[in-house]
Amino acid sequence: MKVVLISSVTPSGHYTQYLSHALNSQQNLYLTVYAGLHEKTSLKHSGRIKRVWHKSPQFIIDILNELKKDKPDIVHLQQEFNMYGGSTTAILFPVLILLIRLSGFKTVVTVHAAVYKAQVNKKFVWLFNGKSYMKPFLLKLFFHYIYMCTGFFSHKVIAHTERKLNILTHDYSVNPNKITIIPAIIPRRKPASLSRKPYFFYFGYMVRRKGIEELLVGFNSFIQKYPKPFYRLVMAGGTIRGQENALREIMDIIKKYGLTDRVTTVGFIEEAQQHKLYAESIAVVIPSLVSFGYSGPLYHAFSYRKPVLASNEGYFKEIIKDLENGILVKKGGWSSSLRLITKNKTLRTSIEKNILMQNSVQSPSHVAKQYLKLYKSL
Repeated sequence: MKVVLISSVTPSGHYTQYLSHALNSQQNLYLTVYAGLHEKTSLKHSGRIKRVWHKSPQFIIDILNELKKDKPDIVHLQQEFNMYGGSTTAILFPVLILLIRLSGFKTVVTVHAAVYKAQVNKKFVWLFNGKSYMKPFLLKLFFHYIYMCTGFFSHKVIAHTERKLNILTHDYSVNPNKITIIPAIIPRRKPASLSRKPYFFYFGYMVRRKGIEELLVGFNSFIQKYPKPFYRLVMAGGTIRGQENALREIMDIIKKYGLTDRVTTVGFIEEAQQHKLYAESIAVVIPSLVSFGYSGPLYHAFSYRKPVLASNEGYFKEIIKDLENGILVKKGGWSSSLRLITKNKTLRTSIEKNILMQNSVQSPSHVAKQYLKLYKSL
């Protein structure tokens, strides 16, 4: 079976890196990954990597021309709003699916992000793109068009969680018979030999919707109450185009609370540095005001068997069982949650054991077999 996976493969740690590696390990599956034309990657054991598409409306022509050459049995697309460029390419994404299908190929689409329409208000619009002049009803129409057409034009849609299925079917008219739930892959990692250091690790975009300000306020309260040992917060990640001001706002908050010696920001990081920062941290923190989907930093943290402190919001409430495989942090609760995870060694050990059990169910080989079964059904 010849499968083409269309997706970005950057930055380091992108989900496609783990998915392509898992799929390529399946017998009788011949994988080709269509990546962005200028993406630099050194993926190993992930099938044939072809840099195909421009980050512009031309991506449709690039992909269709390449598919005519390769003639795959299955075309599997990853749907992310900024993957192929800006808003224009997001609008054109369903058109790409339609044209691929009209060309005679079986299409599978993984939807990575979706929210209920009720969540889309003025605050959401500001968090989403920083443009207060955009009306919420226009964004709702945009989402409805994207998801409804994606579901209608695709042969199959993959969702990682039940919540995603409910959103797509109840709010965006996607046929539930087309949706298959396949959990996200949790990468396999050897137990780290690195010793833990007294810091919390944040890995993700520096954007308003993450609610980083709430984390910083809680962290400041925590270190004021418990100044020793010298706990730090390490934050890794870049910005999204159009939200560059968010990073400046975050840096201003750090200065406001006098946290420059306690909070370190390191920007985008490569895989080796990412590995070290995850492995040596005492816990991973994932604040969020709006949860769009199964968080990349979350499955990374699970792969390192790290206790996760995440906002009691959206998809986190489905994936994290409070005090079992992580801690759900209620609004205003960051200080007490940081205290709990640092002082309760029994809880940390219990969480780590539960994560290990969970990882076996979401291992690359286990999840890849579910993808293979879906492909064969088409």
